[in-house]
Amino acid sequence: GNTAEEIQSNNTANLSATDLTAPTITSVEIGPSNDQLVVEFSEAVYTYKSTGDEDLRATDFALSITGGTATLEEATPTSITKTSQTVWVLGFSTSGTANGSETITVVPASSTSIYDAAANAAATSQSNNTSSFNDTTAPTIASTSLNTGNSELTVTFSEGVYNTTGGTGDLEVDDFALS
Repeated sequence: GNTAEEIQSNNTANLSATDLTAPTITSVEIGPSNDQLVVEFSEAVYTYKSTGDEDLRATDFALSITGGTATLEEATPTSITKTSQTVWVLGFSTSGTANGSETITVVPASSTSIYDAAANAAATSQSNNTSSFNDTTAPTIASTSLNTGNSELTVTFSEGVYNTTGGTGDLEVDDFALS
């Protein structure tokens, strides 16, 4: 029937300073030529959990593409360059010409391939790990038609066209050559 005192001297515990959070991919950006990815992690990453000091290798990653017309030649990156311990540039090659509808996905190749310094493994299921290809398909003239008076030519292109590389500006008479 004794009542405990409200003020106690041995009623606290310190939380462990151990890092229990696995590294994650925070962003992926494709290069303008659709041949490299810049992959950024939430913290410094390594390839071996036992030492925490080995740089990642291309085989630590797996790539895949969905949509569009270009396809990957290999699921493993062809090269890897370290910008920092959190930012890695992965080279890859494709077959076909990208039309901009492709989405590339990058993940750790296995649940035992990428670690942080505290030996937490990056999961093979990630978010923020995709990027869309750049459209590298040149526009083509899909059709032409001449009016009955032979005084006006209608030109239809395979996609929207502009007179600047920034995707702005209407075509002008000087943009065409007739023969």
